[in-house]
Amino acid sequence: MHLTVELASSLVVDNPELVNDLVQGIDEEPGDYDWHQCLDSFLEDTDVLFLFQPWAQGIEDPDSHINQMLGIASLEADQWFVPFRDGDTRDPGRGFRR
Repeated sequence: MHLTVELASSLVVDNPELVNDLVQGIDEEPGDYDWHQCLDSFLEDTDVLFLFQPWAQGIEDPDSHINQMLGIASLEADQWFVPFRDGDTRDPGRGFRR
């Protein structure tokens, strides 16, 4: 998600003609191009970004002192796609619209 939002924000600056073509016919909204709000809407938090910091080596371990001190969600790879709250999961039998 972070990479997608970064790419979108770069396109607005680097290739505005393409962006204008892509959004042609879509009504403007006050929050258009507010990339911080976009990430806030899509993501529960940004703890995962700690994994890219050299000082945070081992932070994904729930027993890590820094992990416990900051109250970080589980950052271990096998937990990346586990929902934070069980009640918010999508019904797997719902199917997809096309």
